Amino acid sequence: DVNRIFDIGNYHKHLLKYYQLFPKENIKIFLYEDLVNNSGTLMEDLTKFIGLPNFPYVTNKKFNISGVPRHPWIYQKLGRTPFSRTFRKILPKSIYQSIRPIAEKIFFKKIDALPEENLVQLKKYYHEEINQLQDLIDRDLSSWLEV
Repeated sequence: DVNRIFDIGNYHKHLLKYYQLFPKENIKIFLYEDLVNNSGTLMEDLTKFIGLPNFPYVTNKKFNISGVPRHPWIYQKLGRTPFSRTFRKILPKSIYQSIRPIAEKIFFKKIDALPEENLVQLKKYYHEEINQLQDLIDRDLSSWLEV
């Protein structure tokens, strides 16, 4: 349902429920941009927030890169077999982790960028929601509104 899809993007509306139930100091919001641009700092902040000791993180490996299957019928056939699980179990972890990104590039292609007119419409639709969200989480989200 289209309304449900649009409602998922109402982050302020959904987060407000948590802020009403829990003290603000018990809530930590991480943005996708933080993960992409400074994953090491994000991980340090996360471990500190949940009270774990800091340790070195490997943040340069990418897994589950989004995309669409190049050949959906092959992807569906492989998904119905225990092949990938068995393959993962028999290979040493280091080898599996080096092969997986190559396989993802072979089996998936990047999703085309959203056409600019659709992007403009979405930013207009979520404009007030984004402004409310930035006030709620005390973060500047003006870049979310730029076209």
